[in-house]
Amino acid sequence: MTAARKLAALTPEAQKAVLAALDEISTPMTKIEIEDALAPCLSRSIRRPVARALAEFDIIVLRRR
Repeated sequence: MTAARKLAALTPEAQKAVLAALDEISTPMTKIEIEDALAPCLSRSIRRPVARALAEFDIIVLRRR
């Protein structure tokens, strides 16, 4: 079953919730969000220019393995 068919099979309320979640997680990250995501692994002095450079891209997730 395709994603579109799975979505169509949901109740209207569930469809609305799924679409709202997709909209939220597919919004590109801001420079501050990127900087926060990099905080555990980079010092602030390195993190800031890296976040500034990455903010030029439409990044929707940074996840550490």
